[in-house]
Amino acid sequence: RDLGRDFRVYALDFPGQGKSLPNEDPAPWSGEVTVSGQLDQTWGFGDTPEPWAKELVYSVDLWRDQVQYFIEQIIEEPVYVVGNSLGGYVATYVAANSPQLVKGVTLLNATPFWGFLPNPIKSPLLARMFPWSGTFPLPANVIKFTKIIWQKMSDPENIANLLRQVYADHTTDVDKVFSQIIGTTQHPAAAAAFASIMCAPAGQLSFDETISRCRENEVPICLMYGKEDPWVTPLWGHQVKRQLPDT
Repeated sequence: RDLGRDFRVYALDFPGQGKSLPNEDPAPWSGEVTVSGQLDQTWGFGDTPEPWAKELVYSVDLWRDQVQYFIEQIIEEPVYVVGNSLGGYVATYVAANSPQLVKGVTLLNATPFWGFLPNPIKSPLLARMFPWSGTFPLPANVIKFTKIIWQKMSDPENIANLLRQVYADHTTDVDKVFSQIIGTTQHPAAAAAFASIMCAPAGQLSFDETISRCRENEVPICLMYGKEDPWVTPLWGHQVKRQLPDT
């Protein structure tokens, strides 16, 4: 908000997160009831993907494409990209993939990795060893596991505990963030989106590879890491600094 007083600023939600969950079921049941004979109101747990969701995976490659498309089609000129946490990785990914669209990148406690399954384009043979990688519909065994995990993760008490871990300053008022997270967990697509995100393949480029590409393409990078951040510690920023001494 403060930055927007002097500059034109866009804030993006990634598909599958925050307020960017789908407004229709990506994989409903082909019949009226589930195999158990009861109607399942949870989106994405059906057996037939909608045409628009047949290739949908909530992956870092999708978010890279989203930001790139937004710059090309909406902003229509090169921009500075600021990314916090996972957004930092996506910011460097966009800059590495399309340097002509990015004037510079600012990393705020950037997540240095995302996704653990092999990327099907980068490692096709290895990727075939994994029968499912975040696509819709979810396999039956994944649905069962997701329901168990999601019940625990979406519990308000667990969410409150997680927020206390995220903020080093425990006097921070997190009531608004807490209520927003609770609202998101109650969305019918939230559980399936969570499963897709957690099992999506890694990006075609690792974080280190995106940093190297940015260096090669002379994309300016600004580093901002909080010394008291309990999760993404300044150690990760120092590693980027070693790759980019001039940042």
